[in-house]
Amino acid sequence: MTQEFDQLRGQIETLTHEVHSIQQRLDTLEDHAGRENAERPPAPLKDGIRPELAQANTETSADSSESVQGIISFTGRTLVVLGGAFLLRAVTDTSMIPPLGGTIAGLLYGIWWLVQADRTAQAERRTSASFYGLVTAIIIYPLIWETTAQFELLSTATAASILVIVHYLGLAVAWHRKLQAVAWIFTLFSAATATALIFSTHDLIPFSLALLLIAFGIESFAFKDQWLALRWPIAFTLDFCILAMVLVATRIDGPSPSFAPLPAMTVIVISSLLPTLYFGSIVARTLLSDHVVRPFEFVQASLAFLVGFGGAIRVTAFIETSLVPAAVSIILLGLASYAVSFTSIDRRSGRGVNFYSYTTLAITLIIVGNLILSSGIMLGLSLALLAVATTLVGRHFDRITLKYHSAIYMVTAAIACNLVALASNGLLADPTRALHSVEPFCLGIVMLAALCYGALASTSTEKTSSWYTLLPQATLAALVVWSAAGIAAGTLPGLLGLQKSSPDVDPALIVATRPSVLAIIAVLLAWSARRWSLKELTWLVYPILILGGAKLALESLQHGRPETLFVAFALYGGALIVTPRLAKLNF
Repeated sequence: MTQEFDQLRGQIETLTHEVHSIQQRLDTLEDHAGRENAERPPAPLKDGIRPELAQANTETSADSSESVQGIISFTGRTLVVLGGAFLLRAVTDTSMIPPLGGTIAGLLYGIWWLVQADRTAQAERRTSASFYGLVTAIIIYPLIWETTAQFELLSTATAASILVIVHYLGLAVAWHRKLQAVAWIFTLFSAATATALIFSTHDLIPFSLALLLIAFGIESFAFKDQWLALRWPIAFTLDFCILAMVLVATRIDGPSPSFAPLPAMTVIVISSLLPTLYFGSIVARTLLSDHVVRPFEFVQASLAFLVGFGGAIRVTAFIETSLVPAAVSIILLGLASYAVSFTSIDRRSGRGVNFYSYTTLAITLIIVGNLILSSGIMLGLSLALLAVATTLVGRHFDRITLKYHSAIYMVTAAIACNLVALASNGLLADPTRALHSVEPFCLGIVMLAALCYGALASTSTEKTSSWYTLLPQATLAALVVWSAAGIAAGTLPGLLGLQKSSPDVDPALIVATRPSVLAIIAVLLAWSARRWSLKELTWLVYPILILGGAKLALESLQHGRPETLFVAFALYGGALIVTPRLAKLNF
C-alpha cells in the first residue's frame, strides 16, 4: 500500500513538472508574438480606407439599405390597410350594412391598427409601430369629419367626444411605448380635424371643449417635462377657436343664422377656461415641478389672457353685465402672483426667470384689473397709491423689482388721469391756440410722484450705482419734471395777467414762457444733482436744454416780441452758462 502511494505521488510530481514546463513555453511564445505585432507596420489602406473601417462602412450601408427597404415595405403595407378601409366604405355605400354600422366598423378597424402599433412597439419595431399609428389616424379622423359634416350621421357633440377619445387612445399608446412620432401624428390630426369641423358645422362650443380637453392631456405631459413641442399646434388651434367663438357671439347684428346657438354665459365660461388651463399648467410646472418658464409659456400665457379673459370681458360687456367680479378676480390673481413670487419662488430658486415671470404677470394683471374696474381720476388715484405702496416696500426691503413696478404704476396713473397729455399740451401745443386748464387732481399725482422719487433717491448712497438700478427713480424724476414744466408753461401766462383782450392766450407770452421754464428747471436739476449726488438728474439736464433751445428757435423767433424775446434769451443763455458749472454731466 505504501509502495503504491509513493508511486502515485511520483506520477503527480512528474505531471506537475510537465505542466509547469508547458506554461513557460506558452509565455515565451506570447511575448514573442506581442513583439512581432508591435514591430509590424499598419495594414495597407484599401482605396484610402482601412479594412476594419471599410467593413464598418459596409455594415452601415447595409443597415441604411435595410432601413430604406423597410420604409418602402411599411408604405406598401399602409396602402393595403387603407385599401381595407375603402372596402368597408364600398360595402357601406352598397347598403349591405347600415351607414351607422359602417361608421362603427370603420372606427373599430382603425383602432385595431392602433392596437397593432402597441404590439409592434413592444417588440422594439418602432418604425413599424409609427406607420401603424399613421394609418390609424388616416382612417379615423377623416371618417369623423365625413360622417359629421357631410352625412350628418354623428351629432357635433358625439363627434367631439369621439375626437377626444381617439386622441387620448393615441396618446396613451404613444406614452406607453415612448412613440413621440405617434403623439405628433394624433395631435396634428386632432387639431386639423377640429378646425375643419368648426368651419363645416359652424358649431363652436363642442369642439372648443374638445380642444380644451385635448390641451389638458398635452399639458399633463408638459408637467413631466416631456414632449413640450406638442403644446404649440394645439394651443394655437384652441386660441383660434375661442377667438372665433367670442367674435361670433358679440356681433352687433347677432350671430349668423348658419351658426349654432352661442349662449353668452357658456361662451364666458369656456373663454375663462383657456387662461385657467395654461396659467394652471405654468403654476404646476414652476411651483410643483420646479421647472423654468419656457418661451411657449410666455407666448401662450399672453395669448390666453388676451383671448380668454379679454373674450370673457367682451362678452360680459356685450350683454351689459357688471364687470366688477371679473376685475376683482383679475386683481386678486395679480396679488397672488406677487405673493407666490416673493414668498415661494424667491426663497427656493432666487431671482431667476420664474421670479421675473411671476412679477411681470402680477403687475400686468393688476393694471388690467384696475383698467376694467375704473377710469379717469379713480383709475389714476388707485394706480398712484399702488405706486406709493410698491415704492415704500421696495425701499424698505431694497427690491429693485418693486422699484421698477412703482415707476410703471406711476407713469400709468399719470397717463390714465390725463396728466401726461395736459403737460405735453402745455409744452408742445400750438402757441396760437388756447391752452387747456389743469385739474387740481393732476397736481396731487405730481406730488405723489415726487414723493416716490424722494423715497427712492434717499436710499441711493452709492455714487457709482449701475444705470439700471437708477432707472426707476430716473423715470419718476422725468415724469415729475415733464409734468411740472408742462403745468407751469400752461398756467403761467394766465397767472401773469398779460393776456390780450381776446379769449385766446397771447402767443408771444406762451413762446417766451416755455423756454424760460425749461431753462429754470435745467438749472434746478443741475444744482440738485450736485448738491445731493443724484446722478440720474444729470441725465435730464441736456434733454431739457435741447428742448428749450428748439422751442426758442422754432417758436419764439416766429411769434415773440422784443420784450418777450429778451426774457427768453436771457434766461436760456444763463442756463447754458450755469448748468455745466453746477454739475459734471457724464454720459
